[in-house]
Amino acid sequence: MMETVYASAQSVTAPDQTQWSRSLYLSPGIRWAYNFKNGLQIVPGVGVPIGAGPSAGEKGVFLYLSFEHPFGKRQGS
Repeated sequence: MMETVYASAQSVTAPDQTQWSRSLYLSPGIRWAYNFKNGLQIVPGVGVPIGAGPSAGEKGVFLYLSFEHPFGKRQGS
């Protein structure tokens, strides 16, 4: 999968003065799921954010972990 993040922010640098900052990241990555009979789903993943445009040259690693489970009784149980 490919995720993209763009952010733009304005900061006060002195009285009556501001400065804009911008960042852009493209993050190719992968996620997969482990499904259990009790309805629990565990989803690990990893992404590699790479700076583009105003963030060119920046790199990172993004680790992802999600636990999904049903609330209440599942249908058919």
